[in-house]
Amino acid sequence: APVAAMASVKRRSRVSQRQRWDQLNHAAELGDVARTKEIFWEMQSWLPESEQRLAYNTVLKACANAADLVAAEEWYEVLLAKGLVPNKETYGKLSEAAAKAGHAEKAQKWFWEREKR
Repeated sequence: APVAAMASVKRRSRVSQRQRWDQLNHAAELGDVARTKEIFWEMQSWLPESEQRLAYNTVLKACANAADLVAAEEWYEVLLAKGLVPNKETYGKLSEAAAKAGHAEKAQKWFWEREKR
């Protein structure tokens, strides 16, 4: 019985983690930067290192959808401080945030950074 109970807990844990990813992405799609960051920080207790960059990029997605270049560039600095290596998606979201915020030169700068990857 204890083994079955542990398996049940693990299944529930995986489901709730999957739900948190879905909630994170949904908030990002809506451009709700505050809610996306809130969910992001809640996920940190269980999020493996291998999924960190994806989670950081999802916060950048929220910034892009909110046309909030300042938040996106600040979050990029947090990503770097964490020791993560940006990828094409990282720079793509920064470029998108700049473009939506009306900063063509910065959008181009981030686009070219993306193209170097």
